[in-house]
Amino acid sequence: MSDVVKKPVEKPINNIDSDIKNAIIIRKYLQNYNEYTTFIANVKRDLSEERALLSIGIAPKVSQMSNAPGSDGLNHSQQETYCIEKTPAIEKKIAKLENDLKKIEPIMIRLNKSLESLTELDNRLIRDKWIYNFTWRVVAKGQQCSRCTAIRSSARIIDSLAIMVFGE
Repeated sequence: MSDVVKKPVEKPINNIDSDIKNAIIIRKYLQNYNEYTTFIANVKRDLSEERALLSIGIAPKVSQMSNAPGSDGLNHSQQETYCIEKTPAIEKKIAKLENDLKKIEPIMIRLNKSLESLTELDNRLIRDKWIYNFTWRVVAKGQQCSRCTAIRSSARIIDSLAIMVFGE
């Protein structure tokens, strides 16, 4: 016999790493599901408030002899100066909020649709364990199965969710 040892055939590391990475990302989004949902609602509300503030603008220019509020274009009131200086800051804030929303909202939308497409039992298992943070014992009792079966099912479902969300 020879001293040559055959190595087992393995899957490429890149595929395994991306699968594990996607499953970890899904778990992170599930564990922080309520926080991310609240964050998205808050950012949307902030965006609408900032856009409304930006649309108000400053008082229109009017002649100096008029009794109407506003300015003649030469001199600005303190309020007008404040609005003029504040406009670029508001535009930057709107751009930052939109960027923050672009990072999280698409994944949450795909995750919600993926959760809806699961069977009722799978959906409840994932929500109970990863969103509501119940113990494995409580989750297994709700599923009417053993703790080990619930853990294995959860891993299988999270892998399915990762494929549904990221398409890999």
